[in-house]
Amino acid sequence: MTRKALLIGSDYGDLRGVRNDLRVMTVALEGRGFDVRRCEPPRSTRDEILAAYEKLIADVEPGDAVVVFYSGHGGRVEARSFDAGDALDGAGYRPMDLQFIVPLDFDEGGPDDFRGITSVELSLLQLRLTRITRNVTVILDCCHSGQMSRYYDRRPRTVASQPYRRVRDHIDRLAAGGLNVQDWRSEGNRHAVRVVACAPQQTAAEYPGIGGEWIGALTEALTLTLTEVGEDEVAWSTVMDRVRKRLGDRAFRQRPEAEGPYDRKLFSTETDDPLTSLPVTPAGRGDIRARLGCAPLLGVQAGDEFVIMPPGSTAVDRPRRVGTLVVEEVGPVAAEGSVAFAPGQRRLPIGARAFRTKVTAPRIRLRVPVDDPHTARLVSVLPVAGLVQPVEPGDGDWAAEIVVGPDGRLTLQDRLGPLRPPLAADNDGIADLLRMLKALAQAGHLRALVQSPAYALDAPVTIDWGLVEDGRARPLEPAGATVVAGERIYVTVRNKGLVPVYVSLIDLGMSGSITVLTRNAPSGRELAGGESYTFGRNELNGSLRGQRLTWPSGLAKEHAREETLLVVITSDRLDLSPLEQPGSGGQEKPKGVVSPLQAMINQLDTGWSREIEPDEEDGVRYDIRAIDFRMTQEPRP
Repeated sequence: MTRKALLIGSDYGDLRGVRNDLRVMTVALEGRGFDVRRCEPPRSTRDEILAAYEKLIADVEPGDAVVVFYSGHGGRVEARSFDAGDALDGAGYRPMDLQFIVPLDFDEGGPDDFRGITSVELSLLQLRLTRITRNVTVILDCCHSGQMSRYYDRRPRTVASQPYRRVRDHIDRLAAGGLNVQDWRSEGNRHAVRVVACAPQQTAAEYPGIGGEWIGALTEALTLTLTEVGEDEVAWSTVMDRVRKRLGDRAFRQRPEAEGPYDRKLFSTETDDPLTSLPVTPAGRGDIRARLGCAPLLGVQAGDEFVIMPPGSTAVDRPRRVGTLVVEEVGPVAAEGSVAFAPGQRRLPIGARAFRTKVTAPRIRLRVPVDDPHTARLVSVLPVAGLVQPVEPGDGDWAAEIVVGPDGRLTLQDRLGPLRPPLAADNDGIADLLRMLKALAQAGHLRALVQSPAYALDAPVTIDWGLVEDGRARPLEPAGATVVAGERIYVTVRNKGLVPVYVSLIDLGMSGSITVLTRNAPSGRELAGGESYTFGRNELNGSLRGQRLTWPSGLAKEHAREETLLVVITSDRLDLSPLEQPGSGGQEKPKGVVSPLQAMINQLDTGWSREIEPDEEDGVRYDIRAIDFRMTQEPRP
């Protein structure tokens, strides 16, 4: 068995990070034994890309491990733009949305010569690969990549919209010429892992990365995570949890996924469960200190506590525990801490596993000048402020930074620019900065809850949203839509089940603020079975007015910004108001059983550590859905 990889890059238009994507992915895959071939600028035209793919198929043998990677622009045409009166087959069905990648010669085609490569074509090429070997991984770092087989400016990797009919006619011509479209399956290829940068409706981004070079956000996060994994065998589902966490920490709203058999181990057909425990080995001489492998994959932080169990354990059983470990330092691929052995235990057995039982509050990585007298007061209080992890000025891995102006005032900004107006470096200004930083950390953690809710309610609830124009609703996509500051929006939540649920709406603002929108029902608005609620509708007279969107004061206006509305659906009433109220830090910890979501809210409010009780059955169950959109100051054409 050999390992083969085809890396395709097209820097069509104004993309800056494609060549760097190819470089870092080459390093990552060659380090894992792959023979890497590249189809790169200036040769990445439609014909050259297809020829390179055909050559790969011809060279693959049964049992080979194969990777196909694409970096560049992606496009999508929506079926709803198609004229329903010009039905494709008279059957009255709704035609599918179509996606495509963008070769360098995309603009050279004519009306009857579409030079993109559609998702249908890519899927059929992938099918031919999996008929030879079932160990296939496809990685797509482009916009609209979900279900397809780039703005400091986080530049979006998308192109101008194309007419639906043009793309569909292209596929029809290919079918007439012999392309076996009957082999295409809407449910995807069950023999290939597909790592996609975002959902079909979303945009993927490139940006000046941690090292200062332009790079695709997915490519950077994925290659860094592969480095963290090292030689350990983990499932793609675990890797993608870490990739999403990395992007969330940098305030990217795109949601990468592993489609298909995501329970497979990396570049293998063997399967594995998601990572729930970590391997434990001695750190240095003796067994007093221990090393936790793969710790970054679980987002381990200093202060987290683990119970060490004997080999073969699948859960915490405290009477059988080897000991406990408190993490003291976290490195790029592992964490270390001191071991407190249980009675009768003196050493770490080979194959021991560590299960996290207490997690510290999530922290935002803040770059701050440590030798500037204007920031001295802020730096002195950060160690006890909670929710903030200072990094050195030269560290490129940061989500927010403090910039000192010529007048000595301090500005909090992210990678796009200022988030709020400058503040004086006095006690009041420092207090305001700490509140802003806390909100940024809270918002990042809340977005992570969307990705992997621990106590899913799985409620049959539907969510619609869009613009209000002249008192009427104009629906928008659930992800990737663009709105203009000053426009009004609505959100409709419908409970299609029989059991009542409680609904809250939370706005994660562009500047990092958190606002509970359903203030008239801070513990959730009850929706009985069959009922609906529309945020933005006057319930007294039924008129639809909507909520006006505003641009925060002090926020840089030259870039479009991303905002998120969270729809929190719970099985019982749950007070979310602490999310927008400053925590006191001096309150007593709650006693007795609280729901996992309430525990997280308490933790975000106060900065306390949170106990993990994986078998706890009591408490409120919940779903968290996200509506992601971009806001701009540019008026609509």
